[in-house]
Amino acid sequence: MSRLRQIAKEIEKRKNLEINLPKYMNTMVSTYYSYGYVHMALNYYTWGEVLTEDKELPASIKELAMGLNQVIKGQVLQGVFPDRLEHGIEVVDKIRSGIIKQMNIVTSYAEHFQIYEYILNRIEFQFNQASYPEGYTEESFVQEIMDYITSDKEGYVIHSKINEIVSELPMRMARQRYFEIVKDSLSLYLGNEKANFQDMIYMLRSGSALDNLLETTGEWEKLYHIYTQLTQADFQNMEEEEFKKHQEQMNFVSDYIKHIGDMYMRTQEIVNDVYMILLSMPYAMAETNEIENCKKIITYVLEKMESEKKDSFEGEESNELTETFEKLEGKQEHLYELFSENDYLLDTMDELEETIKSIMADKLYLSLKQMAKLSSDSIFIELYQTRDTTRVDEEYLEQEIQHFMESMEDSFQKNPKIVNRARMAATLQQLPVFFRNLDECREYIEQALGNCSNKQEKLASVYLIYQLMEM
Repeated sequence: MSRLRQIAKEIEKRKNLEINLPKYMNTMVSTYYSYGYVHMALNYYTWGEVLTEDKELPASIKELAMGLNQVIKGQVLQGVFPDRLEHGIEVVDKIRSGIIKQMNIVTSYAEHFQIYEYILNRIEFQFNQASYPEGYTEESFVQEIMDYITSDKEGYVIHSKINEIVSELPMRMARQRYFEIVKDSLSLYLGNEKANFQDMIYMLRSGSALDNLLETTGEWEKLYHIYTQLTQADFQNMEEEEFKKHQEQMNFVSDYIKHIGDMYMRTQEIVNDVYMILLSMPYAMAETNEIENCKKIITYVLEKMESEKKDSFEGEESNELTETFEKLEGKQEHLYELFSENDYLLDTMDELEETIKSIMADKLYLSLKQMAKLSSDSIFIELYQTRDTTRVDEEYLEQEIQHFMESMEDSFQKNPKIVNRARMAATLQQLPVFFRNLDECREYIEQALGNCSNKQEKLASVYLIYQLMEM
């Protein structure tokens, strides 16, 4: 057991708090400080290279990157200057919020286009000569699905497979039945934490693209133009030429959204590292060779990004940097393991507020809680939002379910049947499994296939499900 782990265990038992709390917090802040530098250095080179060479990136990403680089130059590489540090934290926080806003737009576009991808997938077989696989029968296909679902023993894997299958089956369900399923599934959250219920409602609304966060101008104009064309398309009477045009547009959209989404994620990772470094800088222990190696890489990348040479990331100087990277091998993993094994304690220390204040570590404690969020896998996590741990009562549950169902009903009234079916499928994929047993699951699959009189749509579902089972 590491020394830090021993200290954490003693704090859990509330032993020698005046001695153990400072030891724990000082060690944690120095670990976050080093991790921030190492993680940033290992990713900054690739990030800088992409920003320099990719001419297709939206201007907003490059503007955010320029602001971030000014903070890196003025604060991360220069050391502790209280006035600069405070300003740097404010700037980075603003950049981080800007990225979250832009990523929400990217996500909203992805969700809206996913509805129309569902539709295009189901009319594709109107325009080719494909037929059912050799030897196909509906009975044997249903059995193959059931064998696929039950091939795993873990409950959560089985549930995940059922949700995926349901989302690909022909959607032939009356509105009343659909709303019954939604209400019954969401009723399982009665007595649960509101935060968990809110997460589910968010997943339902976002997955079915009920909330429109789409920007229409600037870098988003092209995506919005394509989206508008899809909303106005007559899918029931579509000709092959128009279908192929929409399919090509969807391929472009998919690649573009993935590309800019990946870049926003990479940028946010760098932002989180810079934020972590700035928060920990006033408290961290003296500089080490490890930090100096990181600064060497960061300085190199900054200089190359500011260079006007097209091949600024190539040449002998770039090759020489390889040795510096090698010196950092294994450091990131070691540091991550150290803080991730011990950061659980931060969530239990609020009740020690008076003791923490008495040793004048209250600001450090708040900073540590932020660093724990910044170093988590949830790179877009809200830093100042607390989860609502109060319980879902019947009144709150009924109110939220009613609000969601009204939104869906509004969609049913405004959109064609094919769009509504896509939205229903998207929500059923997110809900907790609504079958009481596997017999009910089989029955649902049989009915979904049997009730679909559209041969091409059924054929599309069969092929999509086969693809799913072969993954």
